[in-house]
Amino acid sequence: MGGGGGEGVGSILPGQAQGAADMAVFVLGLRAGIEKQGRFILKQLFCLVERDRQVLAVIIGNARRHRPIANKG
Repeated sequence: MGGGGGEGVGSILPGQAQGAADMAVFVLGLRAGIEKQGRFILKQLFCLVERDRQVLAVIIGNARRHRPIANKG
């Protein structure tokens, strides 16, 4: 009666229990590594933001350069 595929709610099979344990270890590892990795990730994000700002500055600069021509119409 149900649970044959292990998809029934609340039917924890050994495989599912192992998966839950692995997930708990993974989450604990994430929490332990957040401070260490957080700084690196923030640094990467700031690099991306800075690069995007430079790209936007070029795009805006080009738009400003071309605006008078567009206004002459």
